[in-house]
Amino acid sequence: MPTTSQTRNRSATRAYTLLWLLLFVPHITASKVSDIKEILETYDYEFLSDYTIHATAAQPTHLSSDQEYSTHTLTLSGFNGEHALRMNRTSLGLPVHRENSKYGDNDEEGNFIIAQNKNRHIWLGQSTYKILTEPEILTISRENVIVSDPVPAQPQMCIYPPGHQDAANLYYRYVMALGRGYSQVIDKVLSVSQGSEEISYVTAKGSLFSPNSGVWELEVEPKRNYLIRRASFRPDHATVPSFECESGVYLDGVIPVYQRGQLSFSGFVISVDMQSYSRTAETDFIDDASSRLNNVSLLQPDTLIMDFNFVDGDGVPLAFEAP
Repeated sequence: MPTTSQTRNRSATRAYTLLWLLLFVPHITASKVSDIKEILETYDYEFLSDYTIHATAAQPTHLSSDQEYSTHTLTLSGFNGEHALRMNRTSLGLPVHRENSKYGDNDEEGNFIIAQNKNRHIWLGQSTYKILTEPEILTISRENVIVSDPVPAQPQMCIYPPGHQDAANLYYRYVMALGRGYSQVIDKVLSVSQGSEEISYVTAKGSLFSPNSGVWELEVEPKRNYLIRRASFRPDHATVPSFECESGVYLDGVIPVYQRGQLSFSGFVISVDMQSYSRTAETDFIDDASSRLNNVSLLQPDTLIMDFNFVDGDGVPLAFEAP
C-alpha cells in the first residue's frame, strides 16, 4: 500500500499535471506539428500514472488468424512507474486442425497438437520486465474435435531489461485499444492536417514494439483530450499496414478513454471491451503481481526461466528451471 508520503506525492504530481493540461493544452492548436507528440505524451503520462482497468478480450485461440476465438478477463493496474497485468482465459474457442503447420505439431495419428495460453501475468517494473505464461497442451483431431482434456504444460517465465519491446507489446496493446499509449511508439510527427472540426490527421515516424521503423497514420480527437480513435502502422518498404486499430464508445472523465477497441496485427484480430476504469491503482493487485513474478521461490517447480538480460551470439537467452 502507498505510504503517506507516496499518497501526498501522488496528489501533488496529479494536481500539477492536470493544471498543465487544463491551462495550456486547450490553447495549443493541432496544426503545430512540434506540439502533438508532447501533448500525447502528457496525456499518456497522466493516464498511466495511477489507474486500474478491468476488461475482457477476445482473440484467436492460437497464433494463426483462422482459429476460433477464446475470451479472457483482463486486469491492468499501475502506479509510480510500476504496472501489472493478469489475463485469465474464460472460454476456449475450438482450434482448427492443421497439417504440417508452423504453429504446432502432428502426432502419429495426424492430430494437431498446440500449446495455448490459459493464464498470463506481466510485470513492468522500473528495473525489470517479466512475463509469466501458464500454457495448456491441446490435441485436435482432423474432425476439429479436442480428443482429450487440455493438459497443463510447463510454465514459462521471460525476464527482460526494462523497456523491452516484447513485454511492452503484450501489455500496451490493451491500452492502445482504449485510445491511449501511442506516444511511446511515435518518434517524430511529420504532418498534421485538420479534417472535420473534431478530427486531426497525424502522420508520424515511429515503430511498433520492434527496431523496425515505419509510418503511423493517426486520427486524433483534440476536443476529447487527444484520444486516438483510429491508427495504422505501415513498416518502411511495406505496401500495407501491419497494425490497425479502431476504438469507440467514449467514456468521459478528467482523462477520458474509449470503452472498446479492435486491433489487428497482420490479420490477427483482438477485440477489447472495458468493464471498468478507475483513476486509482489497485495496490494489493500490484503487490501480489510483484511478489508472484519477482520471487523465484513462489514459482511452480520446473518453471522454465529465460533471462534475456543474458543472450548468446545467436540471441538465445540464458535458460534454467525454477527449483
